[in-house]
Amino acid sequence: MYLKSLLIIFVVGVCSVAQGVDISDRNRETEITLREVGSELWASMTGVVVEGELAYCNMRYGLLILDIKSVVDGARSTVPSPTYVSKARLPGPTFDAAVSGGYAYIGNGEEGILIVNVSEPTAPFLESSFQTPGYARTPVIANGLAYVAVGDSGLLILDITHPAQPEIIGGFCCGVYDLAVQGDYAYALSYGYQLLILNVADPDSIFVESSYQVADSTQEVTDMTFADGRVYFSVIPDGLEIIDVSDPAEPFWVTAYNPGYYFSELAVVGDFVFMDFFEPTYGLAVINIADPEAPYLEGIHYTQGTPRGLQVAAGHVFLADSEYGLDVVDVSMPSQPTLAGRYDAPNCVRDVAITDNYLCAVDTYRGLYVVDVSEPGQPRWIGTCSTPGDAWGLTAAGSYAFVADGYAGLQIIDIANPSDPILVGSYDTPGRARSVAVRGDYAYVADGSAGLQIVNIADPCSPAPAGSYDTPGRSWDVAVSEGGDYAFVADWNAGLRIVNVSDPENPYPVGSFDDWPGETFGVAVAGNYCFIANCTRALGILDISDVSSPWLAGSADPGGFTRGVALADEYAYLAGSFYRGIDVINVADVSNPYPAGSHYLWGDTWDMVVAGGYVYVSDYYGVIVLSIANTCGDINGDGDPVIGIDDLVYLVDYMFTGGSEPPNMWAANVDGQGELDISDLVYLVDYMFNEGHEPVCP
Repeated sequence: MYLKSLLIIFVVGVCSVAQGVDISDRNRETEITLREVGSELWASMTGVVVEGELAYCNMRYGLLILDIKSVVDGARSTVPSPTYVSKARLPGPTFDAAVSGGYAYIGNGEEGILIVNVSEPTAPFLESSFQTPGYARTPVIANGLAYVAVGDSGLLILDITHPAQPEIIGGFCCGVYDLAVQGDYAYALSYGYQLLILNVADPDSIFVESSYQVADSTQEVTDMTFADGRVYFSVIPDGLEIIDVSDPAEPFWVTAYNPGYYFSELAVVGDFVFMDFFEPTYGLAVINIADPEAPYLEGIHYTQGTPRGLQVAAGHVFLADSEYGLDVVDVSMPSQPTLAGRYDAPNCVRDVAITDNYLCAVDTYRGLYVVDVSEPGQPRWIGTCSTPGDAWGLTAAGSYAFVADGYAGLQIIDIANPSDPILVGSYDTPGRARSVAVRGDYAYVADGSAGLQIVNIADPCSPAPAGSYDTPGRSWDVAVSEGGDYAFVADWNAGLRIVNVSDPENPYPVGSFDDWPGETFGVAVAGNYCFIANCTRALGILDISDVSSPWLAGSADPGGFTRGVALADEYAYLAGSFYRGIDVINVADVSNPYPAGSHYLWGDTWDMVVAGGYVYVSDYYGVIVLSIANTCGDINGDGDPVIGIDDLVYLVDYMFTGGSEPPNMWAANVDGQGELDISDLVYLVDYMFNEGHEPVCP
């Protein structure tokens, strides 16, 4: 193959028959390729399924598997927290899950059903997905089949004999929004909160056996389950409602009971209904239904955050807490439910910073997390330190992490021992600390409505106020010039503010830029240029050679809301908002910046740090690690940054035998002359076989 390709090149070089193709105006969006290689710190637990000694927890964008062996073994008084086993990151938001036969079937909304192979719990992976015609939320495994509620499109019945390739064998066309299955009957919550009792004995010929109106338009049904001939509903504001369906042809109302809470989900075991609630407080209610016509509140347990799902196993309730992780509640004494263990999980990751082989991340509810990224593809959460406020931003310097902790101001955490970070100092700023930058002995805090606050951190254990400047807007981000003389403040609705901080105790304003509409959220500085992230114009590049008169030297708008900006080499990396991710802008020529790459992320991207060939992204629901590859020379468009013989043959085929145009025409111009011609072939051969120069692409 190599000999054949070289022979072709030789003939081409002799004949020189190729015509040049001008590509100077070609789209360059593949100059940088970002690939997801790892993730950690997933947030927002949305549900839990217990199977044997494992708990399968739905995270917002993934599946988390925890070992609960000590719980199901029955060690009631000595139950430790569940332990981490593994995770699988999944596309899009996940909803309810069912686990059977070594597979987890997960409702994925508009994307249908995700099928995750969990036969080896330490190494789960997405085996396949099944596109449903409607919004897949609730899968139920029963009778060796999968029953899926798909919203307006009704009910689907899938043959899962081959789990990775399910087949539709039946369905029901009316709306189905929640579901329980027992024997030959499916109990479906349909339009207008009507219970449909469907005979599914023959999946190919489903019919309505009977129906019952559960609630009206003034109410909301949040969950349902079947047990012992009855269907139990969670209804807002009425509480628990019980319908007898022992005769599927004639369902009848049994009772309703409301102890004064807004319930979300429920489970029934024996004589008890377990219901999580979120109003007026958060927690778990245990309701005695020994007499179904006279239920009463047996016990109650309060949670730290909002419960989002539960399951009962081995005398315990496994309660998904969307802000704080998984609570394990001992209900062996139903009148006295007791917290037996907890698996902590963050809720919303706002910012990241990197030092040595460690990544620091802040969670609004939980504080600081330390992640080992010595292997970027396998990040590991190794330490945490709670903070008193609502953590928004951070930076790392030396052996300390500096956290902008919202209404609690600046928190200083010693991370010399990454597995045991310790809070050593704090200073309560007057506003709401959003971001922090450090230069020398000073921390510069973007303090919301209180503007810029400067804190002396010469002694990290005793930080002290140094100076301040009340900007006209709401300070959101801050960067400090290399020499430490100027602070550049992203001042939200007041644009950019430049403050002279050469004397930290007496800062004063020297310049501003507020000519763009919309809010300015992020800022970065390099040399004579300041880069601002704006919610309506994306990226602005300001010439700050004269700080008193900054002017717009260039701009780029890949579209969408932009929160943060980071610089590396000749590129600006932009953090977008929901369902956008990262955009990369080539800023080598500040007067003509252009899109150089992008990577779509399912969550809500807040900020990032670029280091060592990787982008570490705070994506609200977790930390995502992306590798950076320059695709100059990726002629065949396979995304592989390593130029190979296949790229060479592809180019020859295009130029001389009528082959397809390279997907990345710009990347094929390896000599950087702005025209694709025979000189590019010669250049490429010289590089590959004669130790010539690397591709340079314009």
